[in-house]
Amino acid sequence: MGPIEARRGRASIIVLLSLLLPVLAGAALAGCRRQAAVAPASGGDAAQGAAYQSEAERTKAMEEKARELDKKAADIQNMEGTEQEKIDAVNKLEQERQDLNKTGDGAAPAPPPQQ
Repeated sequence: MGPIEARRGRASIIVLLSLLLPVLAGAALAGCRRQAAVAPASGGDAAQGAAYQSEAERTKAMEEKARELDKKAADIQNMEGTEQEKIDAVNKLEQERQDLNKTGDGAAPAPPPQQ
């Protein structure tokens, strides 16, 4: 194959691509417009957004509870009382942490222990 034939081959490929590119771009844009028109009617995005917001609210609540438990732990370290009172306070705190972890895993928290 000579240089002229190679140049013709490249030129025909370029012409073919320049003709196909607008057609492909138009088809892609038409598909995007069609999907955009269908998406609001389905309501899927709204439900997904609500689920995401609900998950964010649960996470925020769990983080707040964890901060409260950390504060209780600091209070226990500084508390005055008998060794048994401190042990009981630590055990109660540990139970609350376990309940929080169970809640984070999707399980219902355990009921508080009977005294």
